[in-house]
Amino acid sequence: MIITEACDAGIFAGKKSAVTIGKFDGLHRGHRSLIRRITEKKKDGLQAVVYKITMASASEGKSLLDEEEEAKILEELGVDVLVRVPFTPEFAGQKAEDFVDRVLVDGLHTAYLASGENFFFGAGRTGSPELLRKLSGKLGFEYECEPRFFYGEKPVSSTRIRACLKEGRMEEAAYCLSEPYAISGTVVHGMHLASSLGFPTANICPPEYKFLPAFGVYRVFSELSGRPWKGLANLGVKPTVTSEDKVLLEVCFPGFSGDLYGQSLRVSFDSFLRPEKKFGSVDELRAQMKADMAKL
Repeated sequence: MIITEACDAGIFAGKKSAVTIGKFDGLHRGHRSLIRRITEKKKDGLQAVVYKITMASASEGKSLLDEEEEAKILEELGVDVLVRVPFTPEFAGQKAEDFVDRVLVDGLHTAYLASGENFFFGAGRTGSPELLRKLSGKLGFEYECEPRFFYGEKPVSSTRIRACLKEGRMEEAAYCLSEPYAISGTVVHGMHLASSLGFPTANICPPEYKFLPAFGVYRVFSELSGRPWKGLANLGVKPTVTSEDKVLLEVCFPGFSGDLYGQSLRVSFDSFLRPEKKFGSVDELRAQMKADMAKL
């Protein structure tokens, strides 16, 4: 898959594109439905293009997916080109009709376009599905508008997913995302306190840009030595043993004896067990860890 920050003439010259456009924050089920529309057009000789408008800061300044995770998913879904364009004052201020003419038609050579029904663009948000329908006939491209994807009585959205994660509703978040929420990072040395309590852990410092679920204890799983492995994780600041506010993801994998230090590890969240809390003693903490481990 090609990744670019502009409508590079070398990428699009002589080729027609099936394009979907939006913020695509988290690549949830609604986004994936749009992506399926454009990848289906590959059979007609069109290249599948995702035109992603990247915001200066997502909700709370954190991302549901980092750029590497995002690119991997899009490639697996069959996307040929990912165009990442920053949402700047200049981008926001351009006339909607000019954007369609200059970017979609002249730049991307759009033959087919798909967007969500709540997609608006251009100065004053005058660009809309209605405008795209009107211009599609005039400018010679096919346009389809995707209705919002619902789960239960509420639409699937990045805002909803963030609320689920903050409230420990991991199963609901996983459905909306099409896969469990995950945090990736390099395994580092910690205080080794968990090992002394009989529960050796792999410790990850979550990236600063990553949106974090509620602090607490979770059932999780990872791929270790080429096979899936269940584990128990604590995400938080370890208030029982330290007064620092450094966030750490500590994962214990019962039965695993390999050395994970320095390795990149992806931890997927299965379900939320309890909030993080400060215990009165290390012995109380050990007893709670045993109780938590019994729930795996």
